[in-house]
Amino acid sequence: MNRDLLLLAGLGLVGVMVILAFLDDLGRLARSPIRRLRAVMAPYLTRIVLVPVGVSTLLAILYPGILLKFYFLVAGCLVGWYLLRKSRQMEGEVSLRQISQMILAFRGVYQLQPSVFSSLSEVSKKLAQPLKGLSDAIVKTYYLTSSAERAFEEFRTRTDNVYLHQFVYILEMSETAHPEAVVTALDGFADRLRRHVELRRVVDTSLASITGQVSFLQILSLIIVFAVGVIPALSQAYSSPVGQLMFVVIATIGLGASYYIERKVSSLKERIR
Repeated sequence: MNRDLLLLAGLGLVGVMVILAFLDDLGRLARSPIRRLRAVMAPYLTRIVLVPVGVSTLLAILYPGILLKFYFLVAGCLVGWYLLRKSRQMEGEVSLRQISQMILAFRGVYQLQPSVFSSLSEVSKKLAQPLKGLSDAIVKTYYLTSSAERAFEEFRTRTDNVYLHQFVYILEMSETAHPEAVVTALDGFADRLRRHVELRRVVDTSLASITGQVSFLQILSLIIVFAVGVIPALSQAYSSPVGQLMFVVIATIGLGASYYIERKVSSLKERIR
């Protein structure tokens, strides 16, 4: 009976987490609930979310004490929510290598036909998202408004990437500059991007040992927590309120340390983007 109630509580928390994850999209569900619900939920109910929630639910079943059960369920939902948000942010990011490849492709086409929007339209066919969407937007805006200024402004509103903004500045320069000057500017920009790509590779390699050690400790800690939960003689130590409180404090410190290290690593990477 208690396990059934616990599972229902876990499913309820999962539902709350999912609602919070796509709260902005709920307004679009009203017109066609079932069809839109399936379309909206598909990107969110993925392995990256279900795994931590499922693991936390299993731990809640294994461990005694209502405090630990509640803690595991809440922690699992929060971890799943964090990973979901992180995954959604990464989907919209553009790597330096992708930008560099786009610049070189645009330069090659522009040399043959010195027309910004015709060249962009041609290059866009070979790009992946989200660069393809950005390029298509600027080309479409130009042909609809016949205004290069509005097209460039539309591009800026769709991304806050500083390298793409520099690229747009070079494109704007083409309105008054000679094509050879534009090609020279693109060459210089491509060289800078190449150096940044190499620097990013060196930094990623240097940080790989740190992230690898953190991941190893996280997996090891999870294995130990499972082992304690499976062995009754060990899990009984956390049946008292004091034992549960100590476990919550230690687990929270561990989760906080993992989050802090990950944020520091991400911050170092952000500095050279």
